[in-house]
Amino acid sequence: MKKISDLTETRVRLEPYRDEYGNIRMESIEFTARRRIRTIGNGLRFVHFIVDMIVFQLVISMVQFVLLLVNKTLMASVAEFMGLMLLIPLAFSYSLLYTFFENRFQRTPGKFITKAIVIDEYGNKPDLRTLLMRNFIRIVPFEILSCLADRGWHDTWSDTYVVAESELVEIRRLMEEEE
Repeated sequence: MKKISDLTETRVRLEPYRDEYGNIRMESIEFTARRRIRTIGNGLRFVHFIVDMIVFQLVISMVQFVLLLVNKTLMASVAEFMGLMLLIPLAFSYSLLYTFFENRFQRTPGKFITKAIVIDEYGNKPDLRTLLMRNFIRIVPFEILSCLADRGWHDTWSDTYVVAESELVEIRRLMEEEE
């Protein structure tokens, strides 16, 4: 199966040449080049991050509230004992929530709003192993700064892409054409 990074497109470039009078003219030359995958931009990534953090914080707060109702003593003793160590399970819970949403819907709540979707290097839904790796990479310190580039480490290291639904339709059309 062909990778989406191997898709090609026909492009046109202008090349100068001299006509019979010595004047410089431009000629259109067609050539084939690899097609750039149009991933979503930094602005939308930031929207995803903010919306996802709000939704995930609400989910975690609801779980904590239910646990508190079930056993107040247990929650109080765990909170006292763990203190700042609760941050570690919290980081893992974010990764697991991201994985749940992306495995079930191929997107997180933020991606639903912007009509973006997570795909693998073949334009398909990533498998669970890939999604787990993708989302646990988010725990790496300074990983969020990598999102200032075209793709974050969690995308690059897991060979995944976040694209608009319209881009996915175009990718699938091109893959069918090239087969």
